[in-house]
Amino acid sequence: MPRATDGAQSLTVLAAFLASASGAWAAGPSVGEAPAGVKFRPYQTHSHVELPSDPQVEYSVEKIEKDGKIVALKLIVKNLAEVPVEAPRLPGAADARTESVRVTKTRGTDGEDVVYEFVLTKDAVRSGVEYFDYRTKSPSSIQLDYWLHAAAGGAEGAPAAAKADAGIALAKPDKSPAKLSKRGKSAPKITASHPSHAKSTTTTATAEKSALTGVRSDADDSFPGCGTPLRKGQDVFARFKVWHRPYDYRGFFKLEMPDAGYAYPYTAAQAEKSEKAPARPKELAHYRLAHKLYREQQYALALRTIDFFGKNYPKSKLAREVEFLKANTLIQLSKFLKTDRFRDQAGETFRRFLIEDSGSAKSRSVLAYYLQLYMDGGLPVRALEYAMMGAEAKGYSKEELTPWIFRLAQAETLYGVGEHDRAERAYQAVVDADNALTPDAAFRIGEVYQARKLWERAAITYERAMKRYPKETSRFPTALFNLAECYFRLDRDADAKKTFAEFVGRFPLEQATWGARLRLAELEQLGLAAPASAQHQRVERLYEDVVNSRPYSPGAFLAQIRMAQCHRATQNDTKYDFFMNFFKARDLKKAESEILEPFEVEMAMDLAESRFFLQGERFEQAFKHVNAFREKYSKLPVAEPFKKVFARAAVGLVEELVREGKGAEALKVSSFYGDIVPKPEPFGYMLALAMAAFNEGNLEAVSARITVLKGLLANASAGEKDEFHLLNARFLRLTSGSAEAVIGELGLIRGDGPLSALKLDELAQATAAKNGKNGAKEDSNASVREAEAFDFQLIRGDLYKKLPLERQVAVHVRHIDSVSRLGRHSDVVKYADQALLKFGAYTQFAKELFRLRELRAQALYDSGEDKAAIEALAELIEADPANLRRSQFEFERGRSLVRIGKGSEALETFRKLSQSASDDVWRKSAKAELDQLQWEGKISNQTTDDRRSNQ
Repeated sequence: MPRATDGAQSLTVLAAFLASASGAWAAGPSVGEAPAGVKFRPYQTHSHVELPSDPQVEYSVEKIEKDGKIVALKLIVKNLAEVPVEAPRLPGAADARTESVRVTKTRGTDGEDVVYEFVLTKDAVRSGVEYFDYRTKSPSSIQLDYWLHAAAGGAEGAPAAAKADAGIALAKPDKSPAKLSKRGKSAPKITASHPSHAKSTTTTATAEKSALTGVRSDADDSFPGCGTPLRKGQDVFARFKVWHRPYDYRGFFKLEMPDAGYAYPYTAAQAEKSEKAPARPKELAHYRLAHKLYREQQYALALRTIDFFGKNYPKSKLAREVEFLKANTLIQLSKFLKTDRFRDQAGETFRRFLIEDSGSAKSRSVLAYYLQLYMDGGLPVRALEYAMMGAEAKGYSKEELTPWIFRLAQAETLYGVGEHDRAERAYQAVVDADNALTPDAAFRIGEVYQARKLWERAAITYERAMKRYPKETSRFPTALFNLAECYFRLDRDADAKKTFAEFVGRFPLEQATWGARLRLAELEQLGLAAPASAQHQRVERLYEDVVNSRPYSPGAFLAQIRMAQCHRATQNDTKYDFFMNFFKARDLKKAESEILEPFEVEMAMDLAESRFFLQGERFEQAFKHVNAFREKYSKLPVAEPFKKVFARAAVGLVEELVREGKGAEALKVSSFYGDIVPKPEPFGYMLALAMAAFNEGNLEAVSARITVLKGLLANASAGEKDEFHLLNARFLRLTSGSAEAVIGELGLIRGDGPLSALKLDELAQATAAKNGKNGAKEDSNASVREAEAFDFQLIRGDLYKKLPLERQVAVHVRHIDSVSRLGRHSDVVKYADQALLKFGAYTQFAKELFRLRELRAQALYDSGEDKAAIEALAELIEADPANLRRSQFEFERGRSLVRIGKGSEALETFRKLSQSASDDVWRKSAKAELDQLQWEGKISNQTTDDRRSNQ
């Protein structure tokens, strides 16, 4: 960790040295002032803490570790005249790295001490934190900056602002392409890529986790991101349905109205051309008036005139013409008023014409109008009737194409309603006719096979049509797109990739281009042979191109689903906020398309979200869609990827809870999600459950699981073997197994593995347990020496720092106790002073700290350092007046007073103790010492008197 080095920062250097060497702060007699409170400023790259203070105020910064990871940072400020913070927590002090700030204060020798404990978030603990503290010159202030470790995807090194304030030279950034690529600093069109994904490496470093202690041997930086291969059957794909584009019937018939091509007879315009009207003059006049009002768009007046005509001339020979005119007027009025009411009335009239007057010009015009109306409106069920009637209608010449248009429409409507067999025959009839519509039918017949999932026949049909009608292919982009999807379904990925690329090149503006671009990106990821971090940026850029080329298309939404699986739910990730909001919004409407199945999009979204959280080791959030899996997905062919995600999440959650000491919760999770865990159960999962049962005191369950685990131990990893032996050793010790058996089990744990510290700790405990069991003094001393050697190895190599804080304290207490038993009094004093310096600030270990002071005082007394012993024993008496050993402390203090010649003080001490000691032994001992001192006093006085008499 870098440190400031100028003269004004000498106190900082001293504090840093003491903190790194012994874990304690430097204390001094000076009293400083803090005129303003601590300021906490969260930045995107780092967290900044500033505490204005007097230059004489001493401070130190410590890291608090648990299971080998930094879980909090402590800023300790000594002997303040005024504590600037009164609240138990610093309000608003939280960011991506900081969960909360706890503030505690105590009374020091010359003022008050204040401790700011910056508790890190789970993600920060997992990633690792670096920190830097310094003191500014003018105005004087204590400052602390901390940031996520660069290797975990955080800021690379200390933030520039912190370095500049501390007077550290800033290195010039390396802007070479190789460096930028390695650091992931390329600028894709959406956002920057995850730095950890851009590392060019083909090796996979596996993280070695401990289900019992949470120890990792290495950081897991091998996540390949978009370099993770996709696999059909193991990943969910939003499969494209048949892209069908109907024939342009409106373009063929060009009918705005059923009477658009019909010439009404006997109107004023037709008077000269028509023969004598088959009606009386009054009938003809009203007929012509109604027609005139219709042409002038006075539809209401036209209807009144038509109704008058029908009421007064019901048997007129012009009645059929007037009825046809009325139906068309109703349609025009429906358009004008934007209502379906009049359209439905017109439809009833037209239907009678089709039945009663089939084959006439009017009925043929009605058929054409309604066919184009319903086909363009995407209503194949309603269009089918008109298509079939038009295909059988008479009155057309042999050369006329209109009947075949109706036959093509019949085929399309049958396809639209799912009558694929009949649709195939209808299309084939048009193909066999060998007319201008044959290419349309030839290209579309492949869609029928594709809809029936006959991928091979569909592909052959598309290929044959393209070969037979090469010039017509440009009119059918749907065929090229559908052919590519058929190849994809047939696992002919190379052909699919080539055909989708051809589609994008030939039809860049087509609406389905997003689908081809998306599939090309997926095919690129499918083509990866093995996970490769070096491929992450290349594949992710393809997905980003889909988003940037069609930002509001369904393809953009699906590409973002794919990209989400290339990232992890950690705040180190530059796209963390984007994907968190993406899953929170869950706007599935953005993926609505005629070629997508909504259910498959929802399924892909659920899987992506579950994987996103699983990859970030947010196991509980990864279970968000487990009920959807159980209810909807578990019996589908795509159930396997969901099973894998939830199985890994179940295992991870159980192991995480056990690492956090939440055994009861781990067992509950196992009971609820146990059916999802793969069978046979993973060794680490069973080991975690065994530890959970051990922590909950269910020794019967532990015994049963240990028996099973022994049979599987040969295939376990080295880390899992270590954890098993540790658990078994603890189990044996708890169930009264022999110390030799416990030590033998512990001996199987690797000495250089992540559990090496725990191994030495447990060995020391087990060896100490042998003390005195055989009764021989030499055996007892040998056990003590062996236990002391294990503890010394822990402390000398700083291995103890890998243990939880409470175990660190226990190791030091046990070690000093062993040294005391061996009679090495000077070492006891030295080691106790070091331990008190390291842990003296942790008031939660009051019992252990008192024991350290007790051993120190006893060693001083036993070694004859009476002045120091008197002071140490007095501190013990003052610290805990109700201690059961107070009488002993008082007695030993009295003896020390005697040895340094303070007989009067000793006499008073023994007098009080002989009267007030609760323990009969010490009361009698004090009385004996008192008698001895009094006798010696009498002898001394008598000798003095004799001398005076002789003189």
